[in-house]
Amino acid sequence: PSHSVEVGGAMSSDILELQLKGLSATDLPLRMKRIEPGSFRMGQRGQNADEEPVHTVVIPAAFYIGVWPVTQTQYRLMAEQCLPELQALEGNRGVRPSQLPNDGAGGDHPVDSVSWDDANIICAWLNRSGLIPEGWSAALPTEACWEYACRAGSVTQYSFGDQERRLADFGWYADNAGATTHRVGLKPPNAWGLFDMHGNVWEWCQDLYDPRIYRRRPDGGAASVVLDPATIDRESPPGWLQPLVQMLQRFSDPAADLQVHESEREALDVYFRYAQERAIGDPQWKDDVRAARTARLHGAWDQKYCSLARGTLPVFADYLAGFSGSAQRVLRGGSWYNSARFCRSAYRFGWWPGNRYWDQ
Repeated sequence: PSHSVEVGGAMSSDILELQLKGLSATDLPLRMKRIEPGSFRMGQRGQNADEEPVHTVVIPAAFYIGVWPVTQTQYRLMAEQCLPELQALEGNRGVRPSQLPNDGAGGDHPVDSVSWDDANIICAWLNRSGLIPEGWSAALPTEACWEYACRAGSVTQYSFGDQERRLADFGWYADNAGATTHRVGLKPPNAWGLFDMHGNVWEWCQDLYDPRIYRRRPDGGAASVVLDPATIDRESPPGWLQPLVQMLQRFSDPAADLQVHESEREALDVYFRYAQERAIGDPQWKDDVRAARTARLHGAWDQKYCSLARGTLPVFADYLAGFSGSAQRVLRGGSWYNSARFCRSAYRFGWWPGNRYWDQ
């Protein structure tokens, strides 16, 4: 994604800059901010089921996290140093994976189309590069550390408050991004000096995704490092997927009106993304999905889009099965493609670790 990289150990400086060879004076540095230990209330009431119950999490030690998402230039310089390992991954896009902006002039834009697996290879290279101070290590942040850093002491829907209409002042999302990423650091940072925590691109976390983990996590417990696959909930799809389940159940009736309700649109987008990524259906069907998703970016919804959903009902069981497996990892923060509610501090999203897309 534009992943944030976390380092942990005993060091006192507030800012850490990793001296990547090849960065010019005009390139943004790979800068990290020290986040002090503490505790916070994780989750949000009255939103998605996988965000409840709200519970206290203890962050027992200081850590560092990226001041802004990893840029395309930063990623290229790191990927060049571990290219054989990256190329061994199925579908890896090399040292220039990003699909946005379309004009190719996005050096200081966040890198996109990077998988969880790609990000971990970059972290492994950092740990042997000599750039990380002795006694520290580089890794994706845990989900709890990410939300702690995003909230920056806040208890509201967003780090700046509860007002959705103010998101345009603090992040890039569907209503103001113009269907593309933007240079990192253009919007104001949160109270702890971190940029682009709401929108622009999704950010990977270490954790496996489990929609019911909050119900099993003790109140006041320490932040988990990563979930044991044996503990993953295998019974139900995540809360954000429920509107899509209901829509496809409605579409199973041949006489049903082919209409997408507002609450179903984001989930339908994600489902078609999955279908396009996995090349489900014949080539013509895949082309139709691509056309429908392009229309969606411009606010167009028509019966053809709904008909495509109805035609994929036999595939949907496999899609749901993917959500109950142990493979999904956590994404946070929302993106340029999503509505405001996906960019909330507490919003959780599960995605496959090998998948790459242009908003993550």
